[in-house]
Amino acid sequence: MAEKFIYYPIGAIITGKPQIYVGGCYDESEMFKHTYELLLAACPNAIIWVKTDPEACKEDKFEALMERMNLAVFTISNEAIQDSAFQIEVNYVFEHNIPFLPLIQKGVDRSGFEKVFGKVQYLDESNDDSTALPFKDKLKNYLNELLISDEQREKIKNVFRANIFLSYRKKDRAHANRIMKVIHEHEELRDIAIWYDEFLVPGEDYNEEIQSFLKESDLFVLAVTPNILEAGNYVMVHEFPDAKALGKTILPIEAVPADEEEIKKNFIGIPEIKSTDDPEKIAETLVECLGSKVRPDIPEKLRNYYLGLAYLMGVGVEKNIQYALEYLEKAARGGLKNAYDKLLSMYENGEGVKRNLDKAMEWDMNLLKAVRSQVKPDSKLTVLCLFKYARLTIAWYDLHNGPLIFSPKAKTPEEAEEEKKKEAEMQQKDREEKDKILGYAKKPLEDGKVILKDLLLEDVDFYMDKMAEYYEICHMLHDRHYAENEEEVIKCARDAVEHNRFCLETCQKYLDKDDPSIPVMQERLGKSLMMFGDVLMVEFYRNKSMGKEISPEVRKKEDAARDRYIEATGIFQELSQKDDSIRIKRQLVKGYSFFIGNLFLSPDWYKTPKDDIRLYAKRCISLMTTIYLQTGSPADGRELATAYFQRGRADDFQGDSVHYLEKAVEIQEKCWNELKRSFSALAKGSNDILIYQLELNHYKGILEKKTEEQS
Repeated sequence: MAEKFIYYPIGAIITGKPQIYVGGCYDESEMFKHTYELLLAACPNAIIWVKTDPEACKEDKFEALMERMNLAVFTISNEAIQDSAFQIEVNYVFEHNIPFLPLIQKGVDRSGFEKVFGKVQYLDESNDDSTALPFKDKLKNYLNELLISDEQREKIKNVFRANIFLSYRKKDRAHANRIMKVIHEHEELRDIAIWYDEFLVPGEDYNEEIQSFLKESDLFVLAVTPNILEAGNYVMVHEFPDAKALGKTILPIEAVPADEEEIKKNFIGIPEIKSTDDPEKIAETLVECLGSKVRPDIPEKLRNYYLGLAYLMGVGVEKNIQYALEYLEKAARGGLKNAYDKLLSMYENGEGVKRNLDKAMEWDMNLLKAVRSQVKPDSKLTVLCLFKYARLTIAWYDLHNGPLIFSPKAKTPEEAEEEKKKEAEMQQKDREEKDKILGYAKKPLEDGKVILKDLLLEDVDFYMDKMAEYYEICHMLHDRHYAENEEEVIKCARDAVEHNRFCLETCQKYLDKDDPSIPVMQERLGKSLMMFGDVLMVEFYRNKSMGKEISPEVRKKEDAARDRYIEATGIFQELSQKDDSIRIKRQLVKGYSFFIGNLFLSPDWYKTPKDDIRLYAKRCISLMTTIYLQTGSPADGRELATAYFQRGRADDFQGDSVHYLEKAVEIQEKCWNELKRSFSALAKGSNDILIYQLELNHYKGILEKKTEEQS
């Protein structure tokens, strides 16, 4: 019978290696092949599992497999989100605290994704922002944080003071696991490694590996069940005789009662058989054979740290989260930074434990105290801890604060008025609670910024990198309504521009003019200028939408915003001479669209030279046509339709301009139909589709009116 699950690279020895399960697809799919290539490039020593049958996760074998997984990677498509088998995979991971990483495929409905996963970290391969860390680097960093490298695996192996070779039949895997647990229940034996490979397939390719592990072992443990008496099995024919020939001490442990006379007849010279029902006798025998002292050449905190990793990841031992936490906490109390980092990561990512951001923040603060007591208080490590705490606080807020929902039940005007007051009180209380929670992030963030200034001359690269992170976190706070004060938002945006300008000038001063860092810094400056322009325009747009008169102060902000966009657009025009990427084209479209939009919003836009609007609209059409031809994305099609609409609007849709409106309707209708076909049934009513439909109806209405006028 064909296996329901398969691992890659096929035929590899999997013992002690990181194991990743890929959900949301099966082994013959193109999606899995692509994901496998990405994972293998990011973590070459990993063993990657996938189901061969789309429905395989509905069988008992799935749970037995998932017990050993260190990470689940989900390939997220609109089809997968609706698949019942996918729901089983996700639910198991959630319930058993297995770390998981969603990989978003192109065109995925984000509302459908959040219904399954909520607000969690994910990676999007289609994000081509060069100012951000590249997708493959993000993936590699995430895997490095969660999984064990070859170097770490070797250090873990060196911590063990003895090695046991566990011999058993493949069909007795569950009994082999029980034997390992019985051995490690004895605290003196927890630093004993047990080699076994439950998916080892007999054959010439494996004989050399088996012989190598057998020679290195200090003890041969035989899992005794009736299955080892079946004629011609690998344990009876090869492993037991080879252990005897090598002079290994043999300890048979009975997991299931078997015919003792038959055992003695087929396993000549077998010693007295111990039973798993008598764990004390097993421990006594093992201590007698292997001794009970720890290795004296390894410091205790390192020993505890690597034993914690061993039990967390199942390297040389079975996975046991309780033991892992005990050893890692001992190492942290001994002052080992790596232990703090791992405990923080476990609670932040739900790695073997239930995700608990309170615990993660507690371990981050413990690490901060340890850093400040052991090294210079104003150090790089201090900055890292402070910024991590700010990020954890925001993640905690996202996890615990959904949108405030008020369901009115009033029947009379008086009741409606009373409910209106209650709703206002709820909204105010909610706003205060949000400010309080997110306020916890502000102090460590500002403390980190102060320390960074002192580190500027010590390490310019670190300063620039961490200041970029500082502004990123600031904007995360503002997005969550931390800053009710508009001037504070403006100040942050202005600071970001000045920081990026400083970084660019520093690069231009100290680096060669062709250094790749320079265009990256130019792009960052351009983006921050546009963001600053957007912030300055908030009050203008708000007053305009409410029909209020625009004050002279607001007009000044509008002029300042235009200046920022002019500078930013000039930067992206310069970059486009050397960089023909879609990313740069998008930024240029954003710049030109800003000018078009503000010309139309101006109270005397009819006095504006039409050539200006035509010029910007024509550039937008040209750029978006190129982008849409390359991506075929409905979102890009919508932008192209908007560009055609604006071009037609420049002449109030008179004469030939109706042609541009017809083109806008044609493209928007095509994108709308494509969205309806590609989106899953549950997402048919999503905001994205409704927006496309509303815009399409708006375009059609104007077109019908103008057609009637012309006829």
